Amino acid sequence: LMRIHKSIFSSRSDLKQLNTETQNYLINTMEPLLSLGMAYGLKYPVETVREIWRLMFENAAHDSIGACVSDTTNEDVYMRYKQVRDIASNLVELTLREIATRIGNPQSKEISLTFFNPLSTVQNGVVEVECYVPQKEFGILDEQGNEIAYTILEFVDQTEYVLNQGNILDLSKDIFIPNKVYKAKIALQLNDVPSVGYVQYTIDLHRNTLTELIEQKREILENEALQITINDNGSLDILDKKTATTYRNQTILEENGDDGHSFNYSPPRNDLKIQSIEFKPVIKVVNSAILEVATITYEMIVPKDLEERAEGIQSTRLPVTIVVKLAKGQSTIDFEVAIDNRWVDSHRLCALFDAGIASKVSTADQQFGLIQRPVVRRSEMDLWQSDQEKWNEKPLSIETCQSFVTLNDAQKGIAIFPKGVREYEIVGEKYDTIRLTLFRTYGYMGKENLVYRPGRASGESVVKTPNSQCHKQLKFSFSAYYYQGNVNSGEVANSAKIANTRPLVYEYADFLNSRLIFTQSEVQKDLFVSDSLFKTNGHLTLSVIKKAEERPGMIVRLYNGHVDDELDDTIMFEKTITKAKLVDLKEETIGALEVYSNTIKVPTQKHAKFVTVYVEF
Repeated sequence: LMRIHKSIFSSRSDLKQLNTETQNYLINTMEPLLSLGMAYGLKYPVETVREIWRLMFENAAHDSIGACVSDTTNEDVYMRYKQVRDIASNLVELTLREIATRIGNPQSKEISLTFFNPLSTVQNGVVEVECYVPQKEFGILDEQGNEIAYTILEFVDQTEYVLNQGNILDLSKDIFIPNKVYKAKIALQLNDVPSVGYVQYTIDLHRNTLTELIEQKREILENEALQITINDNGSLDILDKKTATTYRNQTILEENGDDGHSFNYSPPRNDLKIQSIEFKPVIKVVNSAILEVATITYEMIVPKDLEERAEGIQSTRLPVTIVVKLAKGQSTIDFEVAIDNRWVDSHRLCALFDAGIASKVSTADQQFGLIQRPVVRRSEMDLWQSDQEKWNEKPLSIETCQSFVTLNDAQKGIAIFPKGVREYEIVGEKYDTIRLTLFRTYGYMGKENLVYRPGRASGESVVKTPNSQCHKQLKFSFSAYYYQGNVNSGEVANSAKIANTRPLVYEYADFLNSRLIFTQSEVQKDLFVSDSLFKTNGHLTLSVIKKAEERPGMIVRLYNGHVDDELDDTIMFEKTITKAKLVDLKEETIGALEVYSNTIKVPTQKHAKFVTVYVEF
């Protein structure tokens, strides 16, 4: 049997995280927004987008995407991700501004906030945005003049930075110049943001819709769907109110050694596992009417290196902070884990979620569909144990996913949405616990005779990779979704897509024409306060919205995100369709599509199948 390198998914976790974040940004954010701009007459930056994907494809080369290369090569990989991020974010900002400034808003005040929804279904919920405001208390109004609650998370005076750099093109225009300017990070409640569209809210400086964060004495987070109790050891007990099920001992962090290298994780022959619950955390809980936040801080003490681990010595600090966020009305909990990893070598950190559901298979998504994998490969493991010399690698059940992994029965389930390293393993005596890898570190490109992979080294054993120890501040985000029914009725695939596709916001005010946003001339206000390009019923899961490669129209791709079910869908456009075709992945026509009242009925798709539609307006 060949070597599979099942744990290469977590090699250079920092670069894997960049890959996940960058792919999500390009596919879920940039391309739908540029497509929306194209529908409003903006030029789609074809060559720039091709350059972005060329850089991503260079990073997708076999060893580059695996990170099983030298530190020097990994530096090149990082630089390409940085270039992609910089180019893409500037394209997004430019397009956001070109649309937002064309909106004719009769409610327009001194400051507007335009929210863009890149998804094919209407979106609601609490989002976090950064904006510049002249005071702490103000009102946010939706397009109908209704008050929108907001909460301030961060608030910093940047008056001199902003106002000393102002540029005014039209000196005859009477513009609002505030006395003070604060950079604020706020959370606010969005209501019915149109699909593949936008809505413009306004800031009214004479009203006040602030709901403040207040520190709580009880260590509980709660909304309409969930109640989270923070235990004294920092683990979470989570009550799903809809099924009256309590999931105990959630989000335990587990640290252990990594005697592997750039191709493989492998435990040391003398390992020492350490869990966060062995330490006394500092817990702080704050809440407002729309958001509840817990900060759990540990000072974990772990072995400095593999030598100390083998001797059972715990001498070195590993400070860890877990931020838990529960928004109003949501069944998804957002987590941010920050680790100061400057002093520890060759180890791994994972997060454990006990589903309490004894499982034979896990369900995860792959390209264009779902896959169920055995939680343990029993026959292969028995053969491994009986004669390891005949195997090139232990038949591990460490697996990967695109955007989620879940354990469920017919009544309930837990899904984890990794937003960095997309590696998991189902563990526990009953195989009832999802173990999500956050990061792992090592010091060599290759090593010989690993516990999980005997024999020759897979990489160059003389090439040291000290940067792979990731001696720096690390931060990883992921979400946990607690749902009712099975993976189909719980709409796990669509929920993962939403979790990885946050609405965009663009703030406009004349006083921001400075080094914050480049100065532009006035444009014609020819767009509505709220608009949508198209919507679907949400049966199929959205894959991409983009311009066609060789034709002037737009590509919309959807896939079946259920297990076994056959699904269809309907795409309802707000613009007049002049052409509609069924195309393949090469975007070559494979069939005609009938259009009724600018609506397309999408053909039924079986399990793990997808459909690609080409349209012109």
